[in-house]
Amino acid sequence: MADALASGASARKGVGVQVPPRAPRSARMGRALLGAAVELSEVMARYAMALAHIDATVEETRTNQRTGRTFLPSVRSLTEPQVVEAVDAWWGGA
Repeated sequence: MADALASGASARKGVGVQVPPRAPRSARMGRALLGAAVELSEVMARYAMALAHIDATVEETRTNQRTGRTFLPSVRSLTEPQVVEAVDAWWGGA
């Protein structure tokens, strides 16, 4: 091993790292779950309830800049920060 390193056989190569997208985060969710033993399935069920509520009540539309297609009012018409804010509001009031 020492001979291989000395001969330059193991040149250092750059390593690429792909960072996954940011997960939606809610301060109220964190506070509500702090210290509580909650199953992931329960959290996911509540999150699904929040998304269903938001989907049914959102009034904003958005147009895809590339295709010009207009999204009807739904979760798809919101940006990620808007969805996080809406989930946070729903979670705190539910």
